[in-house]
Amino acid sequence: MKNESNYTVQKLYDYLYPTYGNSIIYNDSHGVWYTTRALGCDNSNFYISPETGVDELRMDTTGVKYLYSTVAGSNAGFIIDNVTFTGWNSTADAPMTNVYNKGMEIYKGHINNTIFQNVGSVKLYNIADQIINNITYVNCYGHLLVYNASNVTISNITVRDLYQPTHSSGYSFCLSNSTNCIARDVILHNTTKYGMDIQYCNYTEAYRLDIQKIDSYLAQNTGREGFSTVSCNHTTVHDIYIDNTGWSSLCPGGNYGYYYNCTVRNTGHNNLDCHNVFNSYFDNLTLVAAPTANYTNPANKNTNTMIFTAGYVTSPHTTNVTVKNTTCIDGPVAIDTGVDHLYFENINLTGENAVFSISADYCSLKNITMIGNSGNESKAKIQIWAGHSESAYNVSIIDTSFYRISAQQGTRNRFLNSRYTDATVNNHTNYYYLDIAVKDASGNPLDGIITAINTVSPSDIYSSTDGNAENKASFNIKSGRMYLPTQSRNDSGGIADIFYLGRATTNFNHNLSVSTSSGNVLLTGIDPDSSWYRPDPNIPTYTITAIIPDCSSNGPHIIGFAPSTENPFEPGEKKNFRIWTDGSLTGSKWTVDGVKVAEGTLNYTWTVNESVSTVEFSGLSTDGTVVNHVWNFQSNNHPRWDVNKDYAVNFTDINLIAQNYGIVKKAPYLDWDVNQNGTVDLDDLLITEDHFGERYNKN
Repeated sequence: MKNESNYTVQKLYDYLYPTYGNSIIYNDSHGVWYTTRALGCDNSNFYISPETGVDELRMDTTGVKYLYSTVAGSNAGFIIDNVTFTGWNSTADAPMTNVYNKGMEIYKGHINNTIFQNVGSVKLYNIADQIINNITYVNCYGHLLVYNASNVTISNITVRDLYQPTHSSGYSFCLSNSTNCIARDVILHNTTKYGMDIQYCNYTEAYRLDIQKIDSYLAQNTGREGFSTVSCNHTTVHDIYIDNTGWSSLCPGGNYGYYYNCTVRNTGHNNLDCHNVFNSYFDNLTLVAAPTANYTNPANKNTNTMIFTAGYVTSPHTTNVTVKNTTCIDGPVAIDTGVDHLYFENINLTGENAVFSISADYCSLKNITMIGNSGNESKAKIQIWAGHSESAYNVSIIDTSFYRISAQQGTRNRFLNSRYTDATVNNHTNYYYLDIAVKDASGNPLDGIITAINTVSPSDIYSSTDGNAENKASFNIKSGRMYLPTQSRNDSGGIADIFYLGRATTNFNHNLSVSTSSGNVLLTGIDPDSSWYRPDPNIPTYTITAIIPDCSSNGPHIIGFAPSTENPFEPGEKKNFRIWTDGSLTGSKWTVDGVKVAEGTLNYTWTVNESVSTVEFSGLSTDGTVVNHVWNFQSNNHPRWDVNKDYAVNFTDINLIAQNYGIVKKAPYLDWDVNQNGTVDLDDLLITEDHFGERYNKN
């Protein structure tokens, strides 16, 4: 058909019949038409629909195409609606099989509500500003391709039961070389080819995709991928489900991708396989590895729930990728060669092989939960290593608890507020969050700046950090308090506790310079330890309070103390109580509930006992002035001598002490050991007798 503005199958039949009869095209009077030649459309409008008398078009040809269009002219091409196209074997009077080279190429055109079956590949190209809706491509021997489209929405696409006798590089459904397109509501099931691909496209969105049985994960290494993007820019993919692929399942590639609400199960290789991905973001993924026991040969299993790699040392790097709020089940995560600036946050690894393996530069892990199978928890580990002779650099693990670390390689591996049970190889530095409160002598909060200085090593490898474990020396104080990570990771800080290298260790101390408009103080000798660890990063476990003194009064003054009574205190844990002054003291001592426990020192390590009411420091200045600070832990006004905590000191308390007289027990101490010295004795009775008859308010 050439240069026709309104053509139909019936008109074609009427034109050919006088010369060829029914040898080229005919119908069975029930809307089913048969052709023995390809249909071509050259600068014409060719209408195929029930309104033009066609319900199904059964096509047979000795050529390589059933349907084709030319690229010349201004007319629309094929305009198809509510029709079934069937590749037909006229000799057998049955649908065709093995029609790999008999496809359709439709230029421009408008196609909706159409079924293609038993044909080769279908290519829709040079399409603009329209909707392609409700297309089914089934029992076919090629692929459905939309090429060179612009401002096109492709919706309600079903691709299933495709066949390919040997390995093919073609995808079952592909959007290629297109701009500003949407692919939505796609069902792609049961194919021996690759799944769905978006390639060389700009500004594309794909969502509500259901992709299943792309070959089989049981036939591992067959090279069938579920969904991929190749060399694309600005791609958004969301709300997709992929289950059972012969190779990797979700395979992004390109620049500025956003992938979210994706579930991937039962992969033959990697659930999420990122090669050459740049400036991309992943959120809310569920990645479930295939059960090892289901493989024909479990020894061949080589899978990861996530892998990030360039593929080869000479390939472009995968760089600047963020992954958040993702669950990985029964498979490891691998960050491989040629990768840098990756950020992981709120990642949950559970089950078999809960392993994070890192060989990358500038990799940050934040709030990673790793739980091995019951009885096999030791498999939950993080390993930092060198892949293809490329050693990791600047790996940060933040707010994470796991079983084992194996830091075999790497430089500047930092663990901020993270803990582990066992280490096979050490090459990392432990950091803990700082929490600083700043007040004046009257207790009013002050704004200011905190600067942290590592007094053991000036190297920036052991510098103080912000809440992202990046080097930072100074931090803003607002309303008298350092920021929590949830408020500003840029102004929440961390300082180094200890560096491990093999069996060697280096412990660190720090000075804190506090600068405010009311004055400055310097707190020295700050030594973080494991008691600073925060199970919840936004609940400080060790707070240092800096006090800007009133310089009009005689010193020395207390210019700092730690911890704060606001911090959590767990029975049995050890807390380091500290005092900082701006001058020398004499006669300094520490008391717990009035009982002296240490003297001549500005710090005291207390084993927490929930029944203790007060910890107090006191000292004398050179002129005899008493300088003191009290930590009051009295809960509901229960002092130590109210043994049974009934708000009154009476014979019941005396009897409890008498009944337990002579018991010796180390910390945590018993309630009736009133002076908390480890022995229930006469001193406990005398202290209680001194307060006999006292009553206390419940509030």
